[in-house]
Amino acid sequence: MRIDLERLKNTMTAQVYKNNITANNLANINTTGYKKDVAFSQLVKNSINPKVEVKTNFSQGQLETTDNPLDIAIRGRGFFTVLKDGREFYTRNGHFNVSSNGILQTSDGLPVLGDGGEINLSQGDFTVGDVLISDHGEIYIDGDYVGNLKIVDFNDYNGLQKRGENLFTADARLVPEVLDEPDLQQGKLEGSNVNPLQEMVKLIELQRNFESSQRAISTIDRAEGKAANEISRY
Repeated sequence: MRIDLERLKNTMTAQVYKNNITANNLANINTTGYKKDVAFSQLVKNSINPKVEVKTNFSQGQLETTDNPLDIAIRGRGFFTVLKDGREFYTRNGHFNVSSNGILQTSDGLPVLGDGGEINLSQGDFTVGDVLISDHGEIYIDGDYVGNLKIVDFNDYNGLQKRGENLFTADARLVPEVLDEPDLQQGKLEGSNVNPLQEMVKLIELQRNFESSQRAISTIDRAEGKAANEISRY
């Protein structure tokens, strides 16, 4: 009975963790380019502690039209490359703007990288002309070519880790492959791939399972207490 009680407690801990993952997905319903996490648990052989694994679902989010020329959506595979703390990070969030010195950057102020490094959209006097970005990532200012967006992809998305701010890093074993012909859409953004109805149903199921585990623990505690009292009589 003690083993059953310990297993129930561990199961409840796993349920709380999965509940937090689901709640975080719901909190990011409106986060551009967000990829939902999926948590699942399994019992390890000869163990009473369920192992919880979290994997990111990289399915395509719905494209939303903004008509902002600095909003770019990726259709299909690939990631934008940005610079943070001297290293490359990757994101699906294509909501960009221009810094005071003409550098294309994310909404968090991180430089967006092109095939030649940071992308300067200024005309020399820090004014930006008409920006055209082709389906394959070529950037034109007032008709003049200034470079390509650096869109990369990986052969195994399991090697990508979330690092906050809607950014990913890659395991050392993964080599980013620059896509020659990515599928981009200017004036659009990729929405989150979270389905709010599915996540709400999952949240309710987790809460019900947690309550069932609580009741089971209470029943075991009462049974053990009753047994201890009866034994003390003798």
